[in-house]
Amino acid sequence: MVQPVVVVSESYVLRTGLSRIGSTPPLEVVAELDDPAAVARVVRRKGARLVLAAPCAASGEQVLEELGELPAGCRALVLLPGAGYQVLAHATRRRRRDVVFLPLHSSPRQLRRALTQLLRATPRPAPAPIDEAFAGPAGVLTRREHEVLRALSQGLSNKAIAGQFVVSEDTVKTHLRKIYRKLGVNSRGEAIALYLGDVGTPPSLPAREPAAVAVNSR
Repeated sequence: MVQPVVVVSESYVLRTGLSRIGSTPPLEVVAELDDPAAVARVVRRKGARLVLAAPCAASGEQVLEELGELPAGCRALVLLPGAGYQVLAHATRRRRRDVVFLPLHSSPRQLRRALTQLLRATPRPAPAPIDEAFAGPAGVLTRREHEVLRALSQGLSNKAIAGQFVVSEDTVKTHLRKIYRKLGVNSRGEAIALYLGDVGTPPSLPAREPAAVAVNSR
């Protein structure tokens, strides 16, 4: 059975190389993206079962964040641009066990072998859902957005939230903008008030490995 795949990288050369990788079962490239922020949306629209990504240094974090939002059943092979992304990859792997990471300089043979193993492997269960779905006037929050909102309601600063989820403060700000839009609010205070007003005590989330959290508020 042919596997529909989305290829993502800012580099045309890398996108072209990934789109030509052979595997068993064979691949059909249904979209090639240079915008990492569109990955999850395009995967859903195209019904893709696989993402092949080779992020450049500036977009590696965004790609890893998008992987956490992929629908259940969609797998991913990511070529990391440098050792500095190993920590982020580890955090992603905790959320998505159906993601394989390889060095950017991996050979075509290594890539084909990894792809074949990834596609032939028995699908693993999707991550457990959060205890309560939380929706606003403009949509339901994703798992990560719900986690960020919950951390926000506990009084954590952007810096502390970034430390907890091993992302940059800019990524946290992006999540907050999406949260505010979905909830129809304009500030942290309004988001927290709406969240606590609707759910009372923030619901507990599935257990995660302990992470060092900076607690200094700004």
